[in-house]
Amino acid sequence: MALLIEQELDEVEMASVEAELTLLEQQFDAFMAGHDCKQQPIWQTVVNCFFNHWQFSGDWQHFFEYPNTQLSQVILTRKGIPLSLGILLLHFLKRVQVDAQGICFPGHFLVSITQQGERIILDPFDGKVQNRHQLELKLRGAKGDLARLSEQDLQADTLKDIIRRLLQTKKGVLLRENKLDLALCCSDLLLRLAPGDPFEIRDRGFIFHELDCYNVAVDDFNYFIDKCPDDPSISLLKLKIKQMDPKQLVMH
Repeated sequence: MALLIEQELDEVEMASVEAELTLLEQQFDAFMAGHDCKQQPIWQTVVNCFFNHWQFSGDWQHFFEYPNTQLSQVILTRKGIPLSLGILLLHFLKRVQVDAQGICFPGHFLVSITQQGERIILDPFDGKVQNRHQLELKLRGAKGDLARLSEQDLQADTLKDIIRRLLQTKKGVLLRENKLDLALCCSDLLLRLAPGDPFEIRDRGFIFHELDCYNVAVDDFNYFIDKCPDDPSISLLKLKIKQMDPKQLVMH
């Protein structure tokens, strides 16, 4: 699904990506054929293959750049962010029937593995197992020092939730890079997953506003005001509506 999204957004040429993924899968099957369950749990062998044998790693230097959100580029360069690396790691864990799930943790993405009744939480940025203290530090980094870790923070997410998180991440990076047309495409894809979501429609309105498409921006803002009249952002939206001249419509 992540690769299909890239084909729609970026028109990525998938031939080389699919060839590399097929090669990795063949190498993985050969690597796992030598797995000795007496030596280590199967999930550890997968992690060893992914991070040590193939040397996938987190990209610190270009963390907030768009290619790190593209699974195709992660497959080719073996570098990415927790979310893109985590999606690929889940693919290989599930290939050998490991009970693994993704967690859309605040400000991060985690991989949860259940093995013989024990739950292990991995950071896919470096492949390291996370203890409760490390997880709480991550949570505080995203939510502030008063945040405290709860079991709700560690609940596994659905495929739909993970794809939504991927699209939201892409949209945020594209807005930072001022690639508004692509950010708008991400917003439209998010609304396919959750039609009528007032918060996504509000955010789409901000993109339309930046594109000087005032008529549609006003429509999106008014929709949000109608659906969420008590939201703290309402006063800002009403101010923006007053500042816009809906007659000035720019077609993109």
